[in-house]
Amino acid sequence: MVLLCYILGLVVLHISLRKCEERLRSILMVGYNYLVVVALYFWIRFPFGGEASEILYTFLLCMYQAIMALAFEGNPDLFGSPQYVCIFLIIVVYTIRAVLIVFFKSLLSRTVMKWRLFWAREIYLVRGSRKDALTLIGDIHEHVKRAAVAYMFSDEGEEEGEPVPGALCVDREWIGKMKGDKRYHVILLPDSCHENIRYLQELEALGKQVSKLRVTAFLDNDLIRFEDLVFENLDAYLVSKEQLLVRRLLMERQPVGYLKEQGLGRMERGVFCPDVPFTVCVIGFEDFGKEFLLSTYENTAFETAASDRKGLRALILDENLEKKQAGLFRDAPQLKEETGIVWADAPFESKAFFDTIEGWMGELHQILIAAGDTAYNVELAMRLLRIFRKRGLGEHIPQIVVALHEEAEGSILLLSQEKNVFFQKVGQEPFTYEELVLRRTDEEAEALHRRYQGTNFHVGNWNTLGTFTQNSNRAVVWDIPNKLALAGDISGLSDEEREAVLWQLARYEHRRWNVFHYSRGWTRLPVEALSEEEREKCATKHKQEKRHTCLVEWEELDDLPQSEPGILKRYDYENVAQLF
Repeated sequence: MVLLCYILGLVVLHISLRKCEERLRSILMVGYNYLVVVALYFWIRFPFGGEASEILYTFLLCMYQAIMALAFEGNPDLFGSPQYVCIFLIIVVYTIRAVLIVFFKSLLSRTVMKWRLFWAREIYLVRGSRKDALTLIGDIHEHVKRAAVAYMFSDEGEEEGEPVPGALCVDREWIGKMKGDKRYHVILLPDSCHENIRYLQELEALGKQVSKLRVTAFLDNDLIRFEDLVFENLDAYLVSKEQLLVRRLLMERQPVGYLKEQGLGRMERGVFCPDVPFTVCVIGFEDFGKEFLLSTYENTAFETAASDRKGLRALILDENLEKKQAGLFRDAPQLKEETGIVWADAPFESKAFFDTIEGWMGELHQILIAAGDTAYNVELAMRLLRIFRKRGLGEHIPQIVVALHEEAEGSILLLSQEKNVFFQKVGQEPFTYEELVLRRTDEEAEALHRRYQGTNFHVGNWNTLGTFTQNSNRAVVWDIPNKLALAGDISGLSDEEREAVLWQLARYEHRRWNVFHYSRGWTRLPVEALSEEEREKCATKHKQEKRHTCLVEWEELDDLPQSEPGILKRYDYENVAQLF
């Protein structure tokens, strides 16, 4: 009976502590076993009929002897019963286990990881801050059993020497020891000093000997968007933290999906046509706000019933906005010509600031608040909600996306009842195995390129394309949900109706392709600027100048030099047709 009660208590404690850190769990289990031994000794030695002082002395003696028992110096014969002996043996095993975990776990873990890295055919190398790396390494182990993971500290150095659960800590020289017969997944997490560029160059040189080398690297957002980087010897995926966050946001809250849900449009020749542009307000134009605007611009290339047919209207609000605009207009001059984007330079909390927002309130579909720290963003969201309700727009509050830079449980709880308020964790967004290692979108984009490569022998392999063309292929994949939302189910259409829908979507695809180029700094190249030789070869672009002849309206494509009539429009059609 005593043995059964002990085991039952052990099971209950195990279940209660299953989410605790293993070191703490082991210490608490030893504490439980100690109390059990004290109770058993006291029960055996209890002086029935003795005085209080004698009972206290016996209890203190049992506490001392229990410690000796846990240190393997006790006398199990005192128990005199097989069930007591079983209890004592279980306690000994738990004590040994706790000692190994508390004092030797890091050594054992390091030894295990060394052996895994030696024998594994597939190895993961993570470099970055410890906080970011812990999240990703944990997710790798969630998806891959007995994963072989190496962790390289970022160059700040203050964290060096601290163990990282589930990974072997290595130094920079470890990269040079990579072997050609293994497959490596290298993830270079965000850093503040552009050190990832240096590591990419080292890995590029190493890629000539190590053919199975996949690299996911975080770089500066402007570098990703406006430069064309080439790493021919790497299977490289270059991304920025802002791009990753905004893409998740847009996938969860798709502009065309929102307009359909609100009933703001109708089917026109088999394709959804919104009545009005998707209208956003961006409060705060730092890196996250800028990437949000540019990505939303790319995701709203659909035609609407508006007079200019454009799919986006945007209000950008910030302090010292003119200075922030200047750099963007240099990088992406076409944005200066976009009449649907309104720039308002107004100090936060000023009358001009709130007057401008109130002037747009009746038409807004989404508001991004990334104006300051977490506390200010939450406070501003609450103030805007009050303004909407005072103006009688409580039933028409747009989606309000609040940027959080740190943990804010209270703020989230405060606004949890607001169905139109969403939070974007800018400062502590987790990095996942799915996005950074599996890279499903990247695989689809590469497959898309291979199909195109099969029809154009002048196009190079994926690794030789450069980041601009790779991102162009990725953008086609990321846009699939938009095309499906615009067309709906076309399986029941006749061949003629289906063709009409596909050509409508091809028209949209060309607009999307245009916007993709505009948001990366490209402008139109007039046909007159082509040389006679370029016209004969049907050349379309001056790559170094970022100018392209096809950056025109759909109707103007047929007037451009092309190898056969209608081939330029046909490219857009084929991109769409393969999706269905």
